[in-house]
Amino acid sequence: MSAAQANSASGRRDVLAVTIGPGGVRARRTGRSDAADSFVEMPDAPVAPGDAAAGVRLVAAVADLTRRAEGSPEAAVWAVPEEWYGAPAAQLLEAARAQVSGGATAPRVVVVAHEFATHVGAFGAVRAGTCLEVGASAAALATDAGRLWHRLDGWGPLLGSRGSGAWIGAQGVAAGLRWRDGVPDGSEVLLAAGRQAFGDESTWPTLLAGADAAVALTSFAPRVAEAAHEDEIARAILRHAGEALADTLLAGRRLLPEEPIVAVGGLLYLHELRVALAAALGRRQAFLVPGLGGALEGARLVGEHLLGGGGLPHHPPYVVRDDPRELTG
Repeated sequence: MSAAQANSASGRRDVLAVTIGPGGVRARRTGRSDAADSFVEMPDAPVAPGDAAAGVRLVAAVADLTRRAEGSPEAAVWAVPEEWYGAPAAQLLEAARAQVSGGATAPRVVVVAHEFATHVGAFGAVRAGTCLEVGASAAALATDAGRLWHRLDGWGPLLGSRGSGAWIGAQGVAAGLRWRDGVPDGSEVLLAAGRQAFGDESTWPTLLAGADAAVALTSFAPRVAEAAHEDEIARAILRHAGEALADTLLAGRRLLPEEPIVAVGGLLYLHELRVALAAALGRRQAFLVPGLGGALEGARLVGEHLLGGGGLPHHPPYVVRDDPRELTG
């Protein structure tokens, strides 16, 4: 029996999964045995599209995982952030396909949106449902992985991202400033926390309006959660955040009434926010399924899905495939 036959018989497939994010590039090749499983993390790899050669540079960054003694992987799946949508994704697909197959048609090479990879990883399969990711921003993807692809929120803290880290942080510093100004709904506790985190409040408008405003505001979210143990205004902010996140999830549920909902993301490590979200969903008689994995695992599962003959449409920006007409792996 050949290695490929043995791999197929055991249910294990050789998939190269790559994610691009703020922390750099993470890549995993499963290989045809446990011993062949490889993982690399490159925090200094270029992650912005920049120019037409950016995709080539990224493909070269994981070349060692692609070219091994046993040959190319059976499938390669790249998960990219929003700045890679459009032409950069198509260029990355072309470069990745050329690396795996020498330029021949390779329907099992695909570029997917990071939020779709997160969706698949969270559910543990390519399946219908609504996945909410909560971090500096908050956005959900409701999809049946076929015809319906609907993004909810993700508008950023000025226009949306309701319940996100940046939203909670902004609400917290605003409550502190209300106390400072002597108007209703202010919080002395949050004013003190804001001064400790950011310095004198006279500097806040400039500090919290720059390019890194969302990151700075998100860094304040844990202080709001901590203040909620003693401060009613902070507790109200967390309650409202939970309500907002629940509203986003339920908007997705209305599009896919029979399908599950899941929430993932670093901000959910805040116990106070998890409790607020669970309470808000409970009042709506809705419940989350457990999140099973992250975007890298999701990218791997997309490859497994295609290799198993599963369908996946060419539907930019969520799925970019070689042939727009091809619907199956």
